[in-house]
Amino acid sequence: MSKTLLRTDKEITELFTRHKITVWRVCFAYLKSSSDTEDAVQETFIRLIRTG
Repeated sequence: MSKTLLRTDKEITELFTRHKITVWRVCFAYLKSSSDTEDAVQETFIRLIRTG
């Protein structure tokens, strides 16, 4: 199992699965655009992975 900084791939997958809808809703509330929201959600989880 590979590690991404301090989190395993399984932990990241669990965090994403648990929080993706909430993060999407918050981003959409600010951005009002589905495509911009998708980008923001992706960037949010990328930053989570990088900062561990």
